[in-house]
Amino acid sequence: MCIFTQEKEYRLRHCMHRTFLEDPRLHFLDATKKCSSCRNTVSTYWRDGLKEEIFFPPHIRLKMYENRKEYIYLIQSDSANKLYEHYKKQSDTVYITYTSGKFDILLQTSKPLDVLPDRTIFHGSRGDYIYPETLNCSYESAFIMKFYIAGVKLPKSVQ
Repeated sequence: MCIFTQEKEYRLRHCMHRTFLEDPRLHFLDATKKCSSCRNTVSTYWRDGLKEEIFFPPHIRLKMYENRKEYIYLIQSDSANKLYEHYKKQSDTVYITYTSGKFDILLQTSKPLDVLPDRTIFHGSRGDYIYPETLNCSYESAFIMKFYIAGVKLPKSVQ
């Protein structure tokens, strides 16, 4: 295993994070090529990152397609138990759970519902999963970049 400076270790971990986020099915040997490091180094840092909860194991899922849609419903109901039991038996139900707060049930189906339950607070379709990209920069430089992109002058306390 190579011994890295703290900055190079940070870059390697960021590269590994981006590589496995883009393609969770990727083998370690391919990740080593993308991150320009040796196999033992990448596997050691990956195991350490999992142990320290810097990385999380990839959640393998079916590849999504543009025409694949699921439908989400947030429902508020006085008879949440009856609704839960009703939708639990439906063949189109992918996921259903009780929640606390503004709504009582979160329902996910493979087809849109013909009739919306009363007091449905939110409903809509969703497609592929999207993960935000993590930038490889410090908090300070990201903060300054935000002002620069917006075309706003930096506060005097930051300059």
